[in-house]
Amino acid sequence: MPCCKKPDFFAARTALLACLLAFFAMQGALAQTQEAPAQQQAAPAAVHADAPDYFANSRLRRTPQGYMLDANIHVELNEHLRDALTRGVPLYFLLKVRVEQPRWYWKNRLITLRAIQFRLVYHTITRNWRLSVGKTVRNFDSLDEAIYAMLHIRNWNVLPPDALKADSDYLVWLRFRHETGNLPALFQLDNLANSDWQLDTKWVPLDFHVTDTPSPNEQVIDSPEDTGAAPPPAGAQEAAP
Repeated sequence: MPCCKKPDFFAARTALLACLLAFFAMQGALAQTQEAPAQQQAAPAAVHADAPDYFANSRLRRTPQGYMLDANIHVELNEHLRDALTRGVPLYFLLKVRVEQPRWYWKNRLITLRAIQFRLVYHTITRNWRLSVGKTVRNFDSLDEAIYAMLHIRNWNVLPPDALKADSDYLVWLRFRHETGNLPALFQLDNLANSDWQLDTKWVPLDFHVTDTPSPNEQVIDSPEDTGAAPPPAGAQEAAP
């Protein structure tokens, strides 16, 4: 009668460990699959090398008052948008800034996500162009003057002065788009089949590196009122743009 073999505890433990690793790997893959759509919306996509330089000469400066964004937005409003404005249709535009800290062991940490909204409309009675940024309203004699003011932002305080560490690298992204969701209902129906209403730079990276020496405080040209949420606390999860 054959004798029974002694159980191989080492082989059993190895097999159990392999099963556990396979289980956790499967769980991780499933979680990534479920979170993929949200991450695609939240994380800026890679920019093609031939993409237009929508934010040339834009910069983020460290001052005693905070980190100031100077944004020069190089976009053109097509004739479709201009014609709607001359007919008295108000158009809304949104400028977003996103600051992240790279982490080699995990996804980038979101430092802040801020936004300002512009409302541009033509008043037929006063025959002037009105640009609203939060509670700030400015009047212009021509459409080109109003567009220029909207596309040239100065001294937008996006972060407190102690929010970033000196001699550290951060990723700064900018995005400017026309908010088609704020169009009147009749125009929104037309928007479904007409790409002329679309204006979106997508997320564009901005070169930035924190230094020990803050930039001198410059004269304020524009100070758009922030209509976005307050900066999230450290370690907060990313919010979809």
